[in-house]
Amino acid sequence: MRERLITPEILDRAPDGEARANLADIVRINRYFGGHAALLRELGRLEPRHASFTVLDVGAASGDHARSIRARFPNAEIVSLDLHARNLAAAPDPRLQADAFRLPVAAQSVDYVCCNLFLHHFSAHEIVSLLRDFAVIARKAVLVTDLERRHTAHHFLPATRWLFGWHPVTLHDGPASVRAGFRPHELERLAIEAGLKPYPVRRHLPWFRLSMIATALALLALLALLGCAKRYAMEGMVLRVDPGRREMTVSHRAVPGFMPAMAMPFQVGGNHELAGVHPGAQVRFDLRVSKDGSMARSVRVVRPAVDPETPLEAPAERIAIGGPVPEFELTDQDGIPFRASDLRGRLTAINFIYSRCPLPEVCPRLAAGFASLQRRFRTEMPHRLALVSVTLDPTYDQPAVLKQYAESLAADPSRWRFLTGDTAPVARSFGLVHWPEEGVIVHSSVTALVDPEGRLAALVEGASFRLEQIADLIADRLKR
Repeated sequence: MRERLITPEILDRAPDGEARANLADIVRINRYFGGHAALLRELGRLEPRHASFTVLDVGAASGDHARSIRARFPNAEIVSLDLHARNLAAAPDPRLQADAFRLPVAAQSVDYVCCNLFLHHFSAHEIVSLLRDFAVIARKAVLVTDLERRHTAHHFLPATRWLFGWHPVTLHDGPASVRAGFRPHELERLAIEAGLKPYPVRRHLPWFRLSMIATALALLALLALLGCAKRYAMEGMVLRVDPGRREMTVSHRAVPGFMPAMAMPFQVGGNHELAGVHPGAQVRFDLRVSKDGSMARSVRVVRPAVDPETPLEAPAERIAIGGPVPEFELTDQDGIPFRASDLRGRLTAINFIYSRCPLPEVCPRLAAGFASLQRRFRTEMPHRLALVSVTLDPTYDQPAVLKQYAESLAADPSRWRFLTGDTAPVARSFGLVHWPEEGVIVHSSVTALVDPEGRLAALVEGASFRLEQIADLIADRLKR
């Protein structure tokens, strides 16, 4: 059990009766085998018994943690949040049915965000995204309790089934949860990657529970330290636009002396600020911060630099964001036909390159970026995510050439396809311009994300973006 192994659990698709039995088992496990004790011990380090504070319990299920907190801290207010209404049926009020990846909760609105036996359900990239969101919501800290990945914990439920009468769903999901659990250093590393400051992860024996307190280093955690309004020049890639909330989520560069590079939502002064802003766009804006909040102003889309003597205008047939990808048929590196319909059913990232490109900062950089994405999102591929590279030099880049090129990049053909054929119309439909000149192909650069319904979800122009930004963009779309 050296590495985490995430496998489907039965609870979410179990009939109501089996789900209730499993939830009852989880309550017993938390009560008698360290779940409540680990959480209460961490809260006791932070708050005296009669303190007044608020907690958002994410992935609360039947709300047993809320009951245990309230019994120990009578003045605490705990909101139980879960995706499934049937899980919350037995939870105490207040309770909230919502998706943890799209929390309908304002920034800095609760003292603590807790997640108990929750994070192990997700990949490392999803966990980092969740922790970032939690840090924006929590005024004081994020509290995590989860399972330690150990053989003893893995065999505990099967070994005690006759003594405690565990339900079959529990006997399946329990060991699966342990296999997806963490070692202390893994949990700490994920918090650091999310931009948080974790205190030492504690082990709770003999129940193989882990607990972690992490405080936010992000923007909103610093607001209380600012006595007057400040302005910061920001630059980054847009991940999401929400006109209804007058908000854009941006994967931004670090601001020296203020905040590290990270992905986070920003309020804008009005919807006029979002004109022309779409997922994948590179933007610059002024961030105005005061003790009362923050606001993004003067948002402007940054176009990729082009030669002023040969300005590149987007083709008239370029797809609009949200528009369907037109039909096409190309051939991959194994000689297998690939059609536009093959894009459906999963998120697909598409770039345009050619194997003989002599400029290291363009095609080789884009190809290396996709190779890194293949490694980073390996668990999400190929069922939820796929990569596609389309050649701009189909005369030379025949399937055999592309196959050799793919092998040089260690491309897994089930995850990353290289396409050739009549590629010019496909390139134009994504807004790419190219032409041959003096033995090379002069071209603009675009990277597109196509959603599982075959619509253009995001378009990134140029090749100068940071790889982390594309990864943030993909992770944000996968959350949905």
